[in-house]
Amino acid sequence: MSSGQKSAAKWERKFFETKAEAQTYVQQKEIELLNQGREGVQFPSWLRIEAQQGRERLQPHGKTISDAVDFYLKHLEAAQRSAKVSQALEELIENRKGSGASKRYCYDLKLRVGRFSKDFCDRIVSTINTAEVDSWLAGLNLAPVTRNTFRRDLRTLF
Repeated sequence: MSSGQKSAAKWERKFFETKAEAQTYVQQKEIELLNQGREGVQFPSWLRIEAQQGRERLQPHGKTISDAVDFYLKHLEAAQRSAKVSQALEELIENRKGSGASKRYCYDLKLRVGRFSKDFCDRIVSTINTAEVDSWLAGLNLAPVTRNTFRRDLRTLF
C-alpha cells in the first residue's frame, strides 16, 4: 500500500506492508492535522499578525524572524556584559596602571576619556555607536590632530 502526503512544500510518498498500517498512518496524520488546527486556534491572533508583519519587514533583507531574534539576543547579552562609561574608564585607568603605563599617560588618558565620560557617564559602552562618537568629537571643535588623539583614546576605552 502507498500513501501520499505533502511535506515541506513537496509530496512525500510512503509505503506500507499492509492496508492496516496505511490506515493507521492516515489516522495518525489526521489527528496531527486536527491538533495543529487546534494549536492554530489557540495561537493568539495578535502574535500571528506580529509574526507576519515581522516576516514581511525582514524578507527584503533575506532574513527570518529567527535571524532577528538571534541578533537581538546577542545584542542584549552584550549589553548585559558591558559596563557604564564611567565604570569602564576607571577600569581602563586601573588596567593601564597595572600594566606599567606612565603616570603622565594615565593622567592624559583620564582627562581625554574623562571628557567623554562626563557626557556619556550613565550610558552602557556597548550601546554607544560610532555616529554618536563622531558627532561628539566634531562638537569639541578641536584641531584634527587633537581630535585623532581623542579618537585613539576612545578606541582604547572601547
